[in-house]
Amino acid sequence: MSGDGSHLTLEFSTSGTFKALCRLQRNVPGIHVGQRIIVVSEADTAEREPSAIVLPGCTFLGAP
Repeated sequence: MSGDGSHLTLEFSTSGTFKALCRLQRNVPGIHVGQRIIVVSEADTAEREPSAIVLPGCTFLGAP
């Protein structure tokens, strides 16, 4: 998890070396590392980077 004050980027656990990142449009208080959460993003907005897939504009729905 990392942020710049206006956005929060989440890195999901994966079984490989390729990362999956989700950029929330705004910071969400109370999210902590290791917590299970539910987010959604439009698949057609995914951006491929050399070592990751980035999903911009993710929306936090809550925690189960």
